[in-house]
Amino acid sequence: MLKIPTNLLNAISQFAATKELRDYLNGVTLELRGGVLRMMATDGVLVGVCLLPDEYPPEEADGAWIMPKAMVEAIIKSKVKQSYVTIGPDSVTNGSSATLSVSLNGAQLSFRAIEARPIDWRRVIQIPNMPVAPSNFDAALLGRIAKASKLSGSSKWGYFGLQQYGDKTGLFSIDGVNIVGAVSPLNPNTTPQFSATLLHDTVDHVLGAEQFV
Repeated sequence: MLKIPTNLLNAISQFAATKELRDYLNGVTLELRGGVLRMMATDGVLVGVCLLPDEYPPEEADGAWIMPKAMVEAIIKSKVKQSYVTIGPDSVTNGSSATLSVSLNGAQLSFRAIEARPIDWRRVIQIPNMPVAPSNFDAALLGRIAKASKLSGSSKWGYFGLQQYGDKTGLFSIDGVNIVGAVSPLNPNTTPQFSATLLHDTVDHVLGAEQFV
C-alpha cells in the first residue's frame, strides 16, 4: 500500500501531458525502489520527480506503475489530504499491467495501470557541473513549474530554483517538497536573448541610473 499526499500528486501532475495520444504521458508514474517512493510525470518537454517522505520496508518489491489520468484526476478531485494506493496481484509478473485500487471518501475505485515502460527520468535529470550562462526559457513552461510550486505548498508565490544544463536543458528544484525536474528545449536561437549591453544602455542612458539607486 503506497501513501500519496494529494498536494504533491497535484503538483507533479502539472508536468504530465493533457491531450497526448500516448496515454503513458498523460499519467503519473509511481516508482518504488529500495524502500523509497517517487512520483514522476512528463509531457516530453517538462519532467518532474517528487521524492515522497515515507519509507517502505526493504523487502517491499520494487516496481513502477503508471497511474492513468482518470485515476490522478479522481484523487485530486476528492480533495482528500492523502490517499493509499494498493497494487493488485495481477502485476507485470504475468504479463499484464497491475490493478491500482484507491479508497476515496468511502468509495473503493480500481484502475488498470497503463501498460508501458515508464520514462527513464534519471537519464534526463543529472547533477550539472558547468558555469551558468544566459538562457532563453519559455515563460509558459516556467509558469507551469511555478504552479506546481504553489500546489505543492512550497511557496504561495510559486518560487523555484532554475539552472541551465547544457545547451538545450534547464534543471529546476522546488524547495521543501523534494521536487526536481528538467525543462527543454530552450529557445532554439543560438544567441541568448538577454543582452548585457542593452541592459546597461537602457539603465544608464535611457532611464537614468539614479532611478535605480
